[in-house]
Amino acid sequence: MRRHFALLVLLLVSACGTFDYAPLSPTPEHISVIHTPAIGWIKDTLHQCAVDHPEIALTVEEWPAAALDPGAADVIIKLGTPPEDFASDATLLGWEQIVIIAHPNIPASQLELPDLQNIYTSLDPVYQAWTYPETSPLRSTFDEVVLNGTAPSPHTKIAPSPIAMLESMQTDSSAVGYIPQSWIAEGDIQVIPMNDEIKSALRQPIIALTNDEPDGVARELLACLTNLISQSGNSQ
Repeated sequence: MRRHFALLVLLLVSACGTFDYAPLSPTPEHISVIHTPAIGWIKDTLHQCAVDHPEIALTVEEWPAAALDPGAADVIIKLGTPPEDFASDATLLGWEQIVIIAHPNIPASQLELPDLQNIYTSLDPVYQAWTYPETSPLRSTFDEVVLNGTAPSPHTKIAPSPIAMLESMQTDSSAVGYIPQSWIAEGDIQVIPMNDEIKSALRQPIIALTNDEPDGVARELLACLTNLISQSGNSQ
């Protein structure tokens, strides 16, 4: 009888004991993201946000600006103002500076604003001008600000992306072009100084477009992106 009682007490004590256990991780919520080639560098920033926020599962694609569709993804990230036909909510993530670049062998003194305008519009340019496809927001901004709305001459070569533009500057000793500053590694290429008025006009917003005002994990993602972009110096 005593042996049975002792066994019962042991079972009760065991039942009331504490156990270590690992809580179940919540299922990550999926968010689809599309970005344009002009800000392709943001892929690394998106990856960091996914690491910092395991509750978010991301799929990321790069689409040309001309192909953007407001219903194609939960979040669309682009450089410049929202397209007129986008009935979307826009969140400002930061700012990007478009800079004029050239092969290091070209003297910067030969690339002041009137020189640039001549290089891009002349039928007999001193240097080789490079631009982007007509549908690129980068080109629209450059043509308006630097060329005063004048179309580049037929001698101007087309770079399909900022990466291709950088490669052209490095391999063509007569190349002149322009690019978002975040693509440039320090000392990688020659940046041509511009006056404050031109610099200000070439400064473009980095925006995230969503179908509705972001909430939940979408809001967390955009807050993370804003913070990391700010840390990189692109917040003002």
